[in-house]
Amino acid sequence: MQRILAAIICLLTAVAYFSEPVQAQDTTTEVCPVDAVLQATLPMRPYKSVLITRGRSKVMREPKDAEIILFGDSIVDGWVMEPLEQMVAPQRILNLGVGGDRTQQVIWRLNMMDMSQYAPQKVVLMIGTNNLGDREPACGIAEGIKVIVERIDTYWPNADIIVIETLPRGVNFSSYAETRLPTFERLRAITDAPLTLLNVDDAITCGIDVFPDAWFETRRSEGRAPSPCENYRDDLLHIEAPGYDVLNTALAPLLTE
Repeated sequence: MQRILAAIICLLTAVAYFSEPVQAQDTTTEVCPVDAVLQATLPMRPYKSVLITRGRSKVMREPKDAEIILFGDSIVDGWVMEPLEQMVAPQRILNLGVGGDRTQQVIWRLNMMDMSQYAPQKVVLMIGTNNLGDREPACGIAEGIKVIVERIDTYWPNADIIVIETLPRGVNFSSYAETRLPTFERLRAITDAPLTLLNVDDAITCGIDVFPDAWFETRRSEGRAPSPCENYRDDLLHIEAPGYDVLNTALAPLLTE
């Protein structure tokens, strides 16, 4: 009888437990799965040898005494520096962004490079969109960015670190938003390294929340449609010169203060 009663109590407890309303998870404090952390933080060689060569060639030919260093992926790699340099003159900029990089590759590059040859006053990082494309979770991407930020802080403790939040992308500029936005909420909560987070979402997307119907009609009929925002290329991922103007305008005050 006691065994039967115990079984009934366990069953009722289980029913009550699973009947509780599901609470929204707080992504800033939840424990990140070990595999997600490892995926985003383990140093990894670029998947193409040409990307290794590109990174090395940048290090070899760029000025070692630049006051500002940029790290990142193809969006940083494609950044033409002259307009920004004019805005922050006489400071010089060293752009070490390489297309295709995720957090893992930036960590690998930081490990492989001789950091002692540089002494920047400002370090700018924009990384994570390729992690999003690989469908890594927000907590893992945040951990990867944290490792990069803390590594930079170790190398150059007197440098100001500016992290540009991963730019919106895709249709309605909402692709991976459920991962992209919590990433930086999480980053704020898990790192003690001094950094400034820069969000340019509204300006970079031309203030567009929903694409016009004509865009979808063109896409259905032609298979592809031009970007509804001049800041973006038609792939809705990479940005055009006006988009870099937005970044320059937002970033320059932080680089000259």
